Amino acid sequence: MDARAVTEMACRACGARGPVGRRCAVCAAPQAGYYCGHCRHFDDSGAHTFHCPFCDVCRRGHGLGVDFHHCMRCNMCVDITQLATHVCTGAAGRACGACGGDLAATPDRVVVLGCGHP
Repeated sequence: MDARAVTEMACRACGARGPVGRRCAVCAAPQAGYYCGHCRHFDDSGAHTFHCPFCDVCRRGHGLGVDFHHCMRCNMCVDITQLATHVCTGAAGRACGACGGDLAATPDRVVVLGCGHP
């Protein structure tokens, strides 16, 4: 389901239906600890989450410049602890070596191996 196409939600507190947002339009109850209006992503897991404007997805972490760096050549977020050893593979490195899925779309950390394969 494309979350960005959803226009209406049911409040977790009062059950009223209204527009998608951080708070209920009827009772003003917050709907989750984290809400991204661009992705329409709700997260109540307690994990830190941020929106990367370059990848255009929400990721688990503190943010760009804190624990992530966005590589403009790969066009995906790299764990900042791997930045010094990051082997940029360009857009070809965006595919998972096991399933072929788009790694830039995952909310989880992508670990790039020393050989350059994600």
